[in-house]
Amino acid sequence: MNRELLHRFFKNECSPEEVHEILIWINSPEGKKEFQEAFDTFEHETVSGNSPLDSHALLAKVYDRIKEETTVKDNVPSTLTTPGRTRYFTLPRAIAAAVVFFISIAVYFYINNKTELGNQEAALKPGVMQTKLTAAGQRLTVHLSDGTVATLNANSAITYASDFSDTIRLVQMRGEVFFEVAEDKEKPFVVSTSKLNTTAMGTSFNIRAYDDRQQQISLVTGKVKVESTESDLIDYLEPGEEINLRNGEISIDTFDVLTKALWKEGIIYFDNTPLSECFKTLEQWYGVEINIQGGKLGENSRVSGRFDNDYLSNVLKSISYTHEFTYEIHKKRVHITFSR
Repeated sequence: MNRELLHRFFKNECSPEEVHEILIWINSPEGKKEFQEAFDTFEHETVSGNSPLDSHALLAKVYDRIKEETTVKDNVPSTLTTPGRTRYFTLPRAIAAAVVFFISIAVYFYINNKTELGNQEAALKPGVMQTKLTAAGQRLTVHLSDGTVATLNANSAITYASDFSDTIRLVQMRGEVFFEVAEDKEKPFVVSTSKLNTTAMGTSFNIRAYDDRQQQISLVTGKVKVESTESDLIDYLEPGEEINLRNGEISIDTFDVLTKALWKEGIIYFDNTPLSECFKTLEQWYGVEINIQGGKLGENSRVSGRFDNDYLSNVLKSISYTHEFTYEIHKKRVHITFSR
């Protein structure tokens, strides 16, 4: 991509056609990498010239242009085959506003990671993009303007418009978030991760997307449509079904709706969970770093149990009985030593 064009994009000087071309290009792996490099260069030149970058003005202008592109309706019938099922569906060949907006949100995440993401308490302004974050050991409930409630688990984030558009409600997220979506048949609610897009009218579901390699969407009530951002894969989930993305492979499984989101109530629930995953959960939940000595965390090392608003020491003590390890807690560091 031409660097001069990208710099004009950063300065809000591109035509709508150029903006659309750039945002589509950003969605490619090479585009994301080159965009970040170009932004770093632009930011350095801007700071050197004592002309501060207004990232919100950039995003607002892009957002206004994108909202004008909501009339594409080129539907093509296709077929999806996933493990154990085949579905017929209609996939928009060009989901103009939605797809481009997802990309612009990614741009927003990157820009704000370098400028304003640290300010979580910024006052709400009509039409302005908002970001809410949680650190390790934190959980947060956010009430969106349409009445939807989003509950963020530790190390999670959502970005959304303080006032949704007239046609669609769009949210970008990472980490783990439980959504209780306010019903509005005229304005679909769309949640975008780096790999999957989930569309709902009025429903509740849990999304876990801490990284690109493993993501999960679990439907508790209602019905949702799930689309891949990298292929034509699309499916509809019923309550108790979940889509799992693992290292590029997608499967559809079932789960217990009564236990999926117990974390919202301060409850840690393990159900035949690999011990290595348990330790990762404890790191996020309690905001600690766990160091392990001796032993191997194989697939056969699994944990089942429920811990209601419990102390870390009690959780570790319970798990240690089965897996034979000792532990020491020093403020934010935990040392675990296996006896075998």
